[in-house]
Amino acid sequence: MKTLNLWRRTAAGHFDVARVLCELRCSFHSQKVYAHPRFTGQGERIVFTSDRTGYANVYLIDLPQDTSTLPVLES
Repeated sequence: MKTLNLWRRTAAGHFDVARVLCELRCSFHSQKVYAHPRFTGQGERIVFTSDRTGYANVYLIDLPQDTSTLPVLES
């Protein structure tokens, strides 16, 4: 998986198109470097792990207020 993606539920209860949050490039070689993304308490950030640099690191990214500004995930 090369990107970390976000799906939002619409008012009608359906999922909107997937949006790309950031580059992930996680190898998934072990549970330590599986992304395991989680929202912070207020839902303003996402924390995840990746070994894109060769070592497992923890990343914290801010979510934009308007997620429709994120690029649509292309298949």
